[in-house]
Amino acid sequence: DRQGDLSGLRGRTWDAVFDTFNDTDEGAPAVAATAALLAGSVGTYGYVSGMSVYAPTGPDVPDETAPVRTAGVETDRLQERSLAKLAGEAAVRAHFGEQAFFPRVGIMVGPRSTRYTYWPVRLAGALSVTLPRTVLVPGDLARPVQYSDARDIARWSITMITEQRGGTYNTVGPGRDEPLRRVLTDCLTAVGAGPDDVELVVVPHEKLLRGQLIDVDEEDRPLWYPEDQICQDAIDSARAAAAGLGFRPTVET
Repeated sequence: DRQGDLSGLRGRTWDAVFDTFNDTDEGAPAVAATAALLAGSVGTYGYVSGMSVYAPTGPDVPDETAPVRTAGVETDRLQERSLAKLAGEAAVRAHFGEQAFFPRVGIMVGPRSTRYTYWPVRLAGALSVTLPRTVLVPGDLARPVQYSDARDIARWSITMITEQRGGTYNTVGPGRDEPLRRVLTDCLTAVGAGPDDVELVVVPHEKLLRGQLIDVDEEDRPLWYPEDQICQDAIDSARAAAAGLGFRPTVET
């Protein structure tokens, strides 16, 4: 229990820590307590942060030096979680300094994320006639999307902490040059179909915002999210790429 008795960690040593605690108000104190307890008992402390920490008024393509969010903007839907992540970073940095490792993630996809797996499942259903062959697509087929396969982030992060390499890294997938159309084409390829096997019907972003789909939980939106949540055009992950982070092809995801 991260918010309870941590005595089981006392007097022991580990090679590294990889902390995935949440981004609520309870997150920062829990991370701070663990970091304080384990200072001097581990090599590198990795804490998963996120790209939402960057200020909406910052550059369109932020790197790790871009300004981060500050308190005081009540209409900022991501303010609470972002400030919690920043507080978690600060707590770890205070105890581990250069041995603190922060992967700032974005939209995470993979086997247990419906944000991505919705599409191959939906398209496979259309081909098997268990679902309508007409498939609704949110927004615009030319809309660029940016996401990361969680398995790529995990593998690279483990390498970083076991090699005791600290620092802050943007770990969002390649720059936003991959349109949704290409993602869907690759999903069709993955389920053994072609672009003419289903009919894609695009519904404008604004219409979706006015409709009931706005009530769908954020984690269940299939590569569609209100633009006020993703303020940047792209995320610069060049530093992580230089440190060995790579991303698998869409078809493999």
